[in-house]
Amino acid sequence: MRGIAEMTGKILGAAVALAFFFGGNLMAAVDLDVTVAAKSDKVALGEDIEVTVTVTNKGKEATQVGEIEFGRGSLEFDLTLPGGKKPIRITRILGGVYSPKKLAMKTLDGGKSISAAVKIPAIMAGKLKLVGILWSKVQLDALDITVEGKGKIVGLKMETDEGDMDIALWPEVAPNTAANIIMLAKGGFYDGLGFHRIIKGFMIQGGCPLGDGTGGPGFSLPAEFNDRHHEKGVFSMARSSDRDSAGSQFFLMHGKAPHLDGQYTAFGKVEKGLEVVDKIANLPTRPGGEGSTPVNVPKIKKVTVITLKAK
Repeated sequence: MRGIAEMTGKILGAAVALAFFFGGNLMAAVDLDVTVAAKSDKVALGEDIEVTVTVTNKGKEATQVGEIEFGRGSLEFDLTLPGGKKPIRITRILGGVYSPKKLAMKTLDGGKSISAAVKIPAIMAGKLKLVGILWSKVQLDALDITVEGKGKIVGLKMETDEGDMDIALWPEVAPNTAANIIMLAKGGFYDGLGFHRIIKGFMIQGGCPLGDGTGGPGFSLPAEFNDRHHEKGVFSMARSSDRDSAGSQFFLMHGKAPHLDGQYTAFGKVEKGLEVVDKIANLPTRPGGEGSTPVNVPKIKKVTVITLKAK
């Protein structure tokens, strides 16, 4: 491991841009530094990039410093992936079950600092760039991170009542979706949930915390529709009629469904354990409606993050 990599944004004179972020002594010249530092500039694929944001009052007078909310609040991150032409905005996913400790409103004396941390999953091997953005106004310097894992891809091991599956993720076409499910998995979100909807020859659906298809993690994701086909074994996100409503519910294809292509976010495929999809798809369901409710709901025991050999 190498030393701390750091980026700093000078906030002096940014009172208008940060009026909702810093309270108190804004009429005077407030001398505040905002520093974002990574615990290390090298991490392993599938592990977390641990980032700390620190606000320092470099002046002599005390001032009020407002709460920092990661993701959907005051601090967001742009992440440029290896080979990427433009950054992706890591936003809503950081406000979910993986949410960090926040910086609470407090009086910050001269020369004092406060800090809080957030974790961002390393979803692709290679060199990536991370940029912190305050209130979509103030851009901090770039932080370069090396994700070690050449020749590997990130995936999930899903342990179920009917057996285990290794699922390769596709962050190159659905980066926010891949990062989201990794964070949910690491938070234990899926452990103990069931496959509440089964349609043989079509798909099996799970990931609802309420067990009836109406629940989610408390936030939604931007759609990442792409050119991957919905064929047997493909891992895709369930949603409502709103294209940006996916959260935690997913489905695994048990057949081909070209009418879903470009309409749902496909973001992975079963690499090992496809027979488990068959077993679940063949479980008995109740009559009535579409007949998709299993008589005995198969459970997800645990979902863990793994790495797989790239093909």
